[in-house]
Amino acid sequence: MIKRYDLRSKRETASFNVPAGTNFDIAVFSPDGQYVATDDPDRSVALWDLGNQQQIRKLAGPGSPVSSISFSPLHQSLASAFVGGTYRVWDLNSGEQKFEGHSELPRPPLAFSPDGKQMAVGLKPNAAGIIDAETGTSLRSFSIPGDILELLFFSPDGRTVFATTNDGHLYSWNSHDAQSRAFSESHANEVISFSFAPDGKTLATGSVDRTVRIWDGATGKELRKIVGHGAWVTSVQWSADGRFLLSGDADGLIKLWDTATNELPVWPSPKPESVSATTFTSAGQLIALGRNSDGDLRLWNLSNGAILANLGKANAISSAAFSRDALLVAAAVPPDIRIFSVASGKLISLLPASDQSVYSVDFSADSAKLLSGDTLGKVLLWDVANGRVEARLNGGNMYYRAVFSRDGKQIASADQDGKIRIWDVASRTIRQTLIGHAGVAKLLSFSPDGQLLASAADDNTVRLWNTASGTEARPAITSRSVERLAFSPDGKRLVTGSFDGAIVLWDVGRAQEILTLQKSGSQPPSAISFSSDGLMLAVSDIAGAVRVWQGARPGY
Repeated sequence: MIKRYDLRSKRETASFNVPAGTNFDIAVFSPDGQYVATDDPDRSVALWDLGNQQQIRKLAGPGSPVSSISFSPLHQSLASAFVGGTYRVWDLNSGEQKFEGHSELPRPPLAFSPDGKQMAVGLKPNAAGIIDAETGTSLRSFSIPGDILELLFFSPDGRTVFATTNDGHLYSWNSHDAQSRAFSESHANEVISFSFAPDGKTLATGSVDRTVRIWDGATGKELRKIVGHGAWVTSVQWSADGRFLLSGDADGLIKLWDTATNELPVWPSPKPESVSATTFTSAGQLIALGRNSDGDLRLWNLSNGAILANLGKANAISSAAFSRDALLVAAAVPPDIRIFSVASGKLISLLPASDQSVYSVDFSADSAKLLSGDTLGKVLLWDVANGRVEARLNGGNMYYRAVFSRDGKQIASADQDGKIRIWDVASRTIRQTLIGHAGVAKLLSFSPDGQLLASAADDNTVRLWNTASGTEARPAITSRSVERLAFSPDGKRLVTGSFDGAIVLWDVGRAQEILTLQKSGSQPPSAISFSSDGLMLAVSDIAGAVRVWQGARPGY
């Protein structure tokens, strides 16, 4: 049975039965929507009239399976490629074959030019040609320097022909003189979908590597890389105004991307020498704390490149953190912890920590308290307003890190012996002792609802704990040398950053990797932060680089 649907109303508009035993894998609409062409079990191409619900033609093939079908833009011709390298073009009005060609490729790609007068054809693994769409006469050819040819397509104005190879590279040629142009970057694997924006210049591609990339079709320059799919990106399509991009993957997930949002970060001049903490404001602005090359401690707005404040000299920053509302920032600059107002850059409080490096600082939910942990094992609870120590948490040896839960009612502290303790803030007593790590537990993060605690240790595992029972809630995740970790705002995802620069997104429910956002080979991360809506993720490294990934809109 063939069924047709109206995409706006999502209703079936027509359906009709096909002869028994008629199964097909390929179905292509004609440009005017009146016909559909399918492959047939007898290895021919069948043409169906959707108006009278009848098969009107059967176009004979060479005896091998159909691999692709294409209508010419003006509905004058139909082209089909067959397994083994044969391709044929027919006149749709008469059903007569115009010509036949042969390729060395087992499944040669075919593409009509926008005016229907020419065709691009894959001839060899590393060569393609442009032929006359009426006669099949060769007009020009071009070689492909990369791996095996996979896709061919024209720009909307017909002036450029594009080719993709199975190693993820893209190439383009002037369709009139075959002058070539190389793209600035490449996918990590085969391109399987593409779409031009309404401006006819901006090209989107989807790949087996699970990414979407946006290109300037005229120059080959990459404009944006979008990461967010967990499977092959099988389709991409622009909205009519060119602002939004739909992408669909092999798992059936469809995402909508707003391409009008600024690509972050926007760097100040000169760029930071190091970035120690990042956060997103309630308005979605990305701000960062770090040092410039002159040793100045500064706040930057990386959404517009502005310097927010110069906070004085700092020989080093051993730890830093923004408050939950992004109104305060704490920086451990031995021998003190300095707390500043983000809005004014004014020093709010100076906490005399110690001569030792403070390994961690973290604000309570209301920003009234600050936790600090140093390399001597002191975990102190500070009153931000008066700069005094309110409590010292004792119960283990050599604490390395301590963090608040989002509601401020719990504290988790990590020990050198791998033990993790969960404290009740009100009573200052230990509620749970978590035992499981075989090495130094050095990283902690509460889930947004406080029901889970993620920990990373020198035993190369990340563990997810039930904070109420003190037991492991999921199987341990194996990940080498994790230096930073953070939950997404909905608690469904966990991001880890490793010493080798790898950034990985994990599914919390299954304790399984979703995708690698960044492969190893970069500097160790210094901070990980999500925007409040979970649509943006920022990761900074110790060399001052900040990378931002944009997620899909909610509901997609």
